[in-house]
Amino acid sequence: SGCGVVPERVEAWTAGEVTKPALTAAEAPTLFEDYDRRNNAAIVETAKSGDPKAWANADTEVVLDHAQFSTHLASLRNDKTVHGTMTHTADQLWAPEFAGYPMYAITSSTLAVKGEKALAPDYRHVSLWLRSSSTAPWLLAGSAGTTTALPRPLPASEGAAPTADDRAQAKSGAEAIMAYLRTAELGKVTTNDALRSLAEGRSFDSRSGHKVTVDWYHPGAEAQVGIGGSVRAVRVSGGVLAHVSLLGRETYDAKEGGYVSWNDPDYAEALGELGVLERLSRDIGVSVVYLVAPDQSVRVLASNWDVVG
Repeated sequence: SGCGVVPERVEAWTAGEVTKPALTAAEAPTLFEDYDRRNNAAIVETAKSGDPKAWANADTEVVLDHAQFSTHLASLRNDKTVHGTMTHTADQLWAPEFAGYPMYAITSSTLAVKGEKALAPDYRHVSLWLRSSSTAPWLLAGSAGTTTALPRPLPASEGAAPTADDRAQAKSGAEAIMAYLRTAELGKVTTNDALRSLAEGRSFDSRSGHKVTVDWYHPGAEAQVGIGGSVRAVRVSGGVLAHVSLLGRETYDAKEGGYVSWNDPDYAEALGELGVLERLSRDIGVSVVYLVAPDQSVRVLASNWDVVG
């Protein structure tokens, strides 16, 4: 089935005592080794079977949604190509302290993909990880690549759990990013190319005169900061580092008297939108890693978006 090593059960911490980081630098290489085993097994299994369920052994949230959609599309195309397996190498770690499970951590890593050209030496994957219990594996919940310099983690002695003020800043930063995506007005946000393409509506080709709109929202309810919300934050040197997961319903309305259709019939079937229609739509999942500075400015460090259905 491709499952990795099951961690040993540990005693639960006393409620309210925040004494243990979600992950330590010494443990990070084991996280990546275990994830690579599960993820690479899922790469092979889903390609051969066309069944997306194996992705749940490695991924969650928007990462899982995209992987499952991609497998569904590949099965419609009868594409059984096994894409290159992956090897991550731990780089930096930002891990708050928790009193118990569930918990999260943010990491950066280098990545090698079998059969593909090596990435630039300064290229890093910044990833959000979730863990539900002491016997559950770490699951990948968000990932984006960047060559932008990343903030230094705080020394272990200082603690990285966000304060109430840190959480408020992280939420404000997420709201500023959401506002930027909705209006394409930067405000206090310094963006990057991937996020800019979404904010300016270039993920669809709008030169034909058809109308392109994107309705942005947080998974579930409104933005919340913490393990159960769409924003996860950690104290770092120079501010608050956070990851926000967003969903967007992207709509392509035909101009008056016109019709639109997906050029690829398999893609259209995967989305349930075969034929010529007056409106096309798809859901996209977005991962954004950002830094909120003491002056409340928001800098996007890494972002990525994929179709999730």
